[in-house]
Amino acid sequence: MKTKRKMKTLQLLSAIGFSGKVISGLHLARDGGLVYPVGVGVGVWDRVGGRHALLHAHTRPITAIAISRSGQLIVSAQNSDPGCQALVVVWRYGEREEVGRYEVHREEVVGVGVSCGEEYVASLGGSLDGYLVIWHVPTRTPICSVQAGDPGLGTAAHLCLAPHTPTLLAVGGQRLLKLWSLHPNSHTLTPTPVQLGLLERNYTCLQVDESEQHLYAGTNSGDVVKARLNMNNEGGEGLCSISILLVSVMAPRPQPAPAPRLSRPPTPGIQALVVVGGGVLVTGDVGGGVRAYRELPDVGVDGRPVCLAPPRAHGTLKYTHPKDPTRPLLQQLWEVEVRSGITSLSIVDEEAVIGTATSEIYSLRQSDSTIREPIRPRSHQQRKGRVRGEGERGEEKRGGWGSMPGDVQLLSTCHSEPIYDVAFPRGVGELVVSAGVGGVRVWNVRSLKEALRVEVPGLVCSCCCVSHNLDTIITGWSDGRLRGLGAESGRVVWTVDEAHHGGVNAVVCLPTGLVVSGGRDGRVRVWEVRGGVVRMSASQKEHRGEVTRLSLAPGHKRVLSCGGDGSSIIWALPELERVQRLQAHTVFLGGAVLGSGEVVTSGSDGALLVWDRQDGSLLADLPVSSRPVTSLAATQDDATLVTAGEDATVRVWNWQKGRVTHEGRGHSGAISQVALSPDDRHLVSGGKDGALLFWKLP
Repeated sequence: MKTKRKMKTLQLLSAIGFSGKVISGLHLARDGGLVYPVGVGVGVWDRVGGRHALLHAHTRPITAIAISRSGQLIVSAQNSDPGCQALVVVWRYGEREEVGRYEVHREEVVGVGVSCGEEYVASLGGSLDGYLVIWHVPTRTPICSVQAGDPGLGTAAHLCLAPHTPTLLAVGGQRLLKLWSLHPNSHTLTPTPVQLGLLERNYTCLQVDESEQHLYAGTNSGDVVKARLNMNNEGGEGLCSISILLVSVMAPRPQPAPAPRLSRPPTPGIQALVVVGGGVLVTGDVGGGVRAYRELPDVGVDGRPVCLAPPRAHGTLKYTHPKDPTRPLLQQLWEVEVRSGITSLSIVDEEAVIGTATSEIYSLRQSDSTIREPIRPRSHQQRKGRVRGEGERGEEKRGGWGSMPGDVQLLSTCHSEPIYDVAFPRGVGELVVSAGVGGVRVWNVRSLKEALRVEVPGLVCSCCCVSHNLDTIITGWSDGRLRGLGAESGRVVWTVDEAHHGGVNAVVCLPTGLVVSGGRDGRVRVWEVRGGVVRMSASQKEHRGEVTRLSLAPGHKRVLSCGGDGSSIIWALPELERVQRLQAHTVFLGGAVLGSGEVVTSGSDGALLVWDRQDGSLLADLPVSSRPVTSLAATQDDATLVTAGEDATVRVWNWQKGRVTHEGRGHSGAISQVALSPDDRHLVSGGKDGALLFWKLP
């Protein structure tokens, strides 16, 4: 009996990607490395050695990720199919290997965390599950689970663990703020709700300070709730007392505004919160602002705290606030703005890393600049006796996160929306061009840095290629226009209006300067580019559906057009005369003309079709996947073929034997296009998840 041949794994070299929409998805390790989700993988970036790694165990996009305080363990979680259990995976950071996994939650996981001693892993289920689960790392088994929220009152959506007490956890969410204490001996969890009274907030981030005296919770209304923890360690288990005191609801001090003003300006909701030394809070909001605050208590003329009435805007609901003890304000120390909303904020020592919703990663470092402490009001006795109190005159303090940090440095950027096309310039393997919802970008393959970006607001770039003289990037857009962009400047060199009705789907260029395009109108057109003047030299309309892909034959004398009507046509260039028409019951999505003259196509049926070069008859029907195969590429010697599709898998074929030899998985969604480097040693894949993955071709 034949044994099943084991499939080899395609080697992943590096990746350009970051799932920035995952809340608290970016983490800074102790050694300066970065941990973040990339689709279905966990990305680990060793910034010292310049190496990238992608850890694979998940089958669906990662929804939550965390790293331990020592930086030794990583926890990642994903959602599952309806009715199935969600997967949680524990990794070892140094060895880049899996420690264990468990599937307890129903369908979704919204938060994960690791205890300070790396003995416990906590995970929080979503609205369909709602359970808080504790997983014991040494025994690799779940030891307890409990309903985290209050049914009908509040939903838990965020999880936080204490910095020094491994058995203390906090959960928060919609109108819910609660602490849980773990009994290691009995494997039970004891709840301790925070008495909020009439205060109702939607909590978006939580953190316990280093002294474990207070719990801070950021809200989507822009204020910070502070509660005092009354720890009781008599039993040796770090349990909380029955009552947790709500200390204050802190909000930024309102800025003076010219009168009249009928309402307060909206305060951006807080998405990330970190409590650093010196009582400084560093927050990141949905408006793209990173701000540092310090408590500014309300002090009366006698030096005693007072509670001012909360502001009330005209035509708005009444604001609730705690009557006792105080409602201090937050004094803003500094502010830094980035391009989009903050979703992650991680601080280790003197560096902070910031993740945004548009998948950008920024670095922020402390500076040695000085700041002046605010002048506090003097008490009645100080005024009468003219006694200078401490803090009456501004005091200078140096360094720390209380002072203005240095400039924001952009570490990494990537597509946050789907990628539709990728291409290598002719003879240049160090650069790759990508096109998608975010416009056109040029990447340096070695440094993984963005070299050029061109965006047209409201439009999608569907296809791209680089002219043979390497001076122009030719792009097709959703508005039906062809645009030629300067390869170095990114400026629009020429534009063809109404090149195709409904949008341009594919474009290729010839060494003679001709450009061939295909669009949603089913037309294939040839354009002659002379300087900044573009003239159409030929046009054909034989596809009854849209043109999905164009592929040049070796020698650049013919071009293959794949159509959504179940036909692929080989055209002679430059007059654009039909040579052969290939017909099948499928939607053709990709194709290639080999050096031997054979034509290979892929489509919605998930198979590779091989066509004869003489009469166009079907020679072979090779099944690949149960999902559509969207792209294929062949090496120059026709020895290797690469396919990819909606099953998020890159397959490498030994074309002489007609079988798959290697498979690579790393994308969390459908793969739109694959491209081979000019030397046929590497390949790049771009997908609907916005990630670019670079593979080594065996």
